[in-house]
Amino acid sequence: AQYLQNYNHACDILHRYRTKHKRFRTLLDTQRNDPNTGRRKFQDIVSYMIMPCQRISRYQLLLMEIMKNSFEEENPIRYKEIESAHNVVQSVAMSNELYQKNSEDITRLLQLQNKIKALSITVFAPTRRLVKEGEAEVGIADLLNPTESHQYFSEKMETTKKITPSKLYVFSDLILWTNLKDEYSGSASLLGSRLEACGEKKAIGESFYMILKDAALVGKKNKRRKDTMLHVSFGGKVGSSQKGRTTVDKWVGAIRDAISSCNKAEASRKLRTMR
Repeated sequence: AQYLQNYNHACDILHRYRTKHKRFRTLLDTQRNDPNTGRRKFQDIVSYMIMPCQRISRYQLLLMEIMKNSFEEENPIRYKEIESAHNVVQSVAMSNELYQKNSEDITRLLQLQNKIKALSITVFAPTRRLVKEGEAEVGIADLLNPTESHQYFSEKMETTKKITPSKLYVFSDLILWTNLKDEYSGSASLLGSRLEACGEKKAIGESFYMILKDAALVGKKNKRRKDTMLHVSFGGKVGSSQKGRTTVDKWVGAIRDAISSCNKAEASRKLRTMR
């Protein structure tokens, strides 16, 4: 229980050192390689840190299986000991359910960190969680000024044909997309971003738009753009119009909730610094 209680704090410290100290990042990276071949052999350190968090539920299942295959009348004392151990493990598992959920979230973040190629940002962060993921058609266009509307964006998309099949990931504080080969394409913080013309039906399919702040885009000379319009379409993915409508609503709802939570967290942070 004590390990689980300190787990998030340990991950937070690791994340800060990894972000701020290049030598520390290099050390962690080189230790993952085979000393003989130089090839990648071991998992990220956080993958090993999370293992004790995952043990409790496995112990519980093991003890349940032992009890199931034991007979109390044959050895009452031994059976009581196993039953007592099971009850203790079950109690710990129940009291640490939240930590188990956090460990699952962290495991998924680490998987994406290792899976996405040419990644220019860090996906893993102790307080970050994955909200929604899936395939969509994604397009981007730079906004010359924030007052430009989605109609301008749609016209630009139709003339430049920049809509591409992608994988889209929405986190609690970040939106990120890759191509279908898991190669990083772009990302933006949800803080300051907003939904625009949600679910408007265009010729290119059921879709929604977002205005992103400080987006990091691949293939741009100036990678950071102050205002970028993101178009997400499910026209070629979902089949019927009704199904497309439902898909858009689910994505829009998830993004809206994430943006709201992100803005509230930032407001709370600013309030704490003012005290």
